[in-house]
Amino acid sequence: MTSEGGQCCREAAFVQCLDTVDVSVACYDKDTLAHVLEDAPENGYSIIILPAGSPVLEVYAHHAPDFPDMFIKPIVGWVSGVSPG
Repeated sequence: MTSEGGQCCREAAFVQCLDTVDVSVACYDKDTLAHVLEDAPENGYSIIILPAGSPVLEVYAHHAPDFPDMFIKPIVGWVSGVSPG
């Protein structure tokens, strides 16, 4: 992101160093996704990346409001996909 807005580029990637933060990575499928916030830390937030057009995204889109702790613990979401060109 820039002050002018987002950018799509095949030659660069944004990288954020998280060496001062306690980070854990977990993988969920469409059957276990509802537990994403139950497994989240009490202090902090979760980042979730959902593949575009996937069954996991469909489950999240339809059922996330019913997930345990959904409106108690912070979550940041991103739908990943492919470039149209």
